[in-house]
Amino acid sequence: LRGVGAIGVAEGGPIAAAHLDSASPVLRREALLALAALPSTGRWRSRVIDNVGHPDPWIRSAAWPALVRIDAEDVGIVLSTIGTDSDAGVRRAVAGALAESLGERAAPFLLPMLKDDPRVVPAVLSALVRARGQDAAPTLLDHLQNPDMGIRAAVVEGLASLEKGAGRAFTDA
Repeated sequence: LRGVGAIGVAEGGPIAAAHLDSASPVLRREALLALAALPSTGRWRSRVIDNVGHPDPWIRSAAWPALVRIDAEDVGIVLSTIGTDSDAGVRRAVAGALAESLGERAAPFLLPMLKDDPRVVPAVLSALVRARGQDAAPTLLDHLQNPDMGIRAAVVEGLASLEKGAGRAFTDA
């Protein structure tokens, strides 16, 4: 299943989808991760949504990226309908999936997530850097004085990954 996702061709969808209901959590998760990497198709949307509601957060953290990929155009509706997941690891996966699938359009969904649990904020900052590029620098700088070391480390990593212009803004701060 990892190879199916890595190849990235739509024909791999049925192979991955065959394992969406697997009793094995490993197969189920790998199927969801493969669907998240494949070209978007709504064909398996309802089965992916079933996994978003799975009791195991390990499965949900793979289901959300697949769902965001499938419903990229309607992600706001999907997020507001399903709501926020109770597990921080799942919310981190959602942040990464939003940046991956929506690019710049992810910012309105990511910015409110900056008020989340400190275990989630570093993933949100990283997602903002991927989604907004240089435009994420002011947001990163706003979090540089955060009392949480993990958040400050994510800020430094984010600034370091930006182009030289953001690096200069960081050293000037």
